[in-house]
Amino acid sequence: MKKIFPFLIALFAFMGCDDYNNVNIETLFFKVESHEWYLSGNPGEIGSYYYYEVPVRALDSYIYEKGIVTGNIFTNELIGNFNTEVQKPMPYTVYEAQNEVNSTFFWSEKYTYDFRPGYITFMVWYNDFQTGIRPPSCEYKITLSWEK
Repeated sequence: MKKIFPFLIALFAFMGCDDYNNVNIETLFFKVESHEWYLSGNPGEIGSYYYYEVPVRALDSYIYEKGIVTGNIFTNELIGNFNTEVQKPMPYTVYEAQNEVNSTFFWSEKYTYDFRPGYITFMVWYNDFQTGIRPPSCEYKITLSWEK
């Protein structure tokens, strides 16, 4: 059995290989300014969140049904002593805390996206639903890939 196992792993690895010459990839970049976010629901209401919908002509029904759509958000991270821009795959959750007199408030912000033919919708969810505060400006990278 020990001699057959490496052979089986190699066999399954090669079965999953595709011809990448037949793959199209399109990368799109978006920036949503803080004042552009729309509130779904009422401020502070349970289930409320912010969203921004973008028309994307390249995202047709073929890509929607048979392609792959991935999204990243650009953030700044402190790496060592340097503030560096990095990309985080979505959904991406940020954990926050704010010190007040005699108490500390904790919450999280979840950045995600949905898509349908012709549109991508970016969303921001606050776990405490304090949606009276708009999300910051955000930059995104969306990658579409599909077979020719």
